[in-house]
Amino acid sequence: MEIKKRMILNHMLDKNTYITSEELSMLLKVSPRTIMRYVKDINYMIRRYNAEITSARGLGYRLQVPERDKKALLKSICSVPSETRDDTDESRNEKIIRCILNERENTTDKLAISLNLSSIRISQLLDIIRVNILGYGLELQAQKSRGLRILGNEKDIRTMMLDLMLDKTEEKIVDFLENLSIGEAKEVKRITQKKLVESEQFISDFDFKLLYLEILISLSRCKRNRGFQEEQLGVPRDIILAITSEISFMTGINLDEKEQVYIDNELGDILDSYQREENDDITDFIEEKLAEFEQITGKNYLEDLQLVNSLKLHIALFIKRSRKGMETDNPIISQIKKNLPTDFDLAALMAIGIERKFAVCLSENEIGFLTLHFASFEERRKNQDKKKIVIICHYGIGTSQLLKEKLQNRYEEFLVVGIYPQAFLEVAMKLESDLIISTVEIKGYENRAIIYIDNIFSEEIFVKINRQMDKKSKMEKILNNLFSRDTFIKVEATSRKDMILKMGEFLIGKGYTSKEVLDEVFKREDMSSTDIGNLVAIPHTISKYQEKSFISVGILKDPVFWSKENVQLVFLICFNSNDKENLGVFRYLYNFIKDEGSVKSIINFADYDIFRKIIDNKR
Repeated sequence: MEIKKRMILNHMLDKNTYITSEELSMLLKVSPRTIMRYVKDINYMIRRYNAEITSARGLGYRLQVPERDKKALLKSICSVPSETRDDTDESRNEKIIRCILNERENTTDKLAISLNLSSIRISQLLDIIRVNILGYGLELQAQKSRGLRILGNEKDIRTMMLDLMLDKTEEKIVDFLENLSIGEAKEVKRITQKKLVESEQFISDFDFKLLYLEILISLSRCKRNRGFQEEQLGVPRDIILAITSEISFMTGINLDEKEQVYIDNELGDILDSYQREENDDITDFIEEKLAEFEQITGKNYLEDLQLVNSLKLHIALFIKRSRKGMETDNPIISQIKKNLPTDFDLAALMAIGIERKFAVCLSENEIGFLTLHFASFEERRKNQDKKKIVIICHYGIGTSQLLKEKLQNRYEEFLVVGIYPQAFLEVAMKLESDLIISTVEIKGYENRAIIYIDNIFSEEIFVKINRQMDKKSKMEKILNNLFSRDTFIKVEATSRKDMILKMGEFLIGKGYTSKEVLDEVFKREDMSSTDIGNLVAIPHTISKYQEKSFISVGILKDPVFWSKENVQLVFLICFNSNDKENLGVFRYLYNFIKDEGSVKSIINFADYDIFRKIIDNKR
């Protein structure tokens, strides 16, 4: 969270009354219009705490947050690191360009005040900017009536904006554009992801960000009445129409046909590349090069259709990106060169052929990605049977494929059921899987078995998987011994005591426990209530009188007030005091009940088989 947004929240928490936009403007030294945008962003970020900044005409803004959520909101404000200040010339030039494009503080004197620099230093930076933007066919002019302006073709202006935003976080992107909120940006991302999923187009993270940024730029420019005036040649593809139409409806910013055609012209060819349409020139080239490599190495590359098809897709994408002046960064190029020297040599030979055939030059980064397809071929040669696993990888198609082949080669019981870029994380997490391997850290899914790796070439990945599989196997054995269809019951009760008594009498009647053990459960409950939130209570005892450890699951028809919370799902735990290995189940259950969706599903279905399916998938 930016420091200025944090200042607004802290100020409102301290005042606990209406605050005018003028007061906030003076506090932050920004315009009232900027305050409006900050408030919009803050509301998006604090809604998880049931909090909202409301406004009233003539009174100003006021923060409304329930008392029970105030502590969590305060903790959140304190725990999020402030944005660090970047005082490099590159950063200053970017801020100047942002001010000029957003038509504010765009005179030398105003920029000097805004950046806390001298007018002479600003003039020096402006000279650098003039030279830099010439590469985009743009010109920096100083006009008496309107101050500094960047003049040129609208398409060239957008290309420059895209380059400046490519490596930025979502919040930084919104700051650069200024007239869009973080909430609107997230809505654009959500709609774009949804429409791509509906059309079964799972594009790479890099290409997804290109599409996402082009749409945000179009929205921002249209909102400033800087949309395209001249007609754009072409007809937008259905997927572009679907995405932009829903975004226009949800944001209230009209992306007309000119904007749709522009976005399509920029990204349509790249989207088409994922449809695996045959390109005879590329197909002939790949077959020719692989036949040549077969002569050199004696390996049957052409028999591996996966290699052939992945190379077709990769090379087609590269050619289209290259002709649009786009280059993909490769954060693992040094690892690739170090670990895959032979495959890198083959990729370099193919790169020479691509340059001669298609008049586009592959950088070392792109050769690295091409290398991974040959490495994947080598892993497939050793491939055995498969098992259930999901891979989430943000490096690209080749890296994902190599990681898949390494896992399948090492573990014959694995079946990779999905490979997804980071942009489609939610889709990936909905798949049923025993294990998720990810090159990005995933938060919010604590109950899923997730292994994070930062080096796909390290042996540490296998150590982590083995440790996780051993842990999973041990927990599976424990849960099978503790849970039983016989101890899964539906109960009608009016109180905490009534619920425990009815479950206890049922279990005593079945021969699972005794009155002495039940008395211990009540004594433990009297010491400290066991309702732990999210409609769950875990009454328990560890007793020398309990012969065999077990966990009974009780589902109430209607919730009852326990001690501090309403409860509808009860785990009654009776452990033999000698069963030390079962004690880890407590931690497991505490983590499990954090998932509100799983708890509600168990309550709603009230079925043992569904309960086991849900709880087994949470390991």
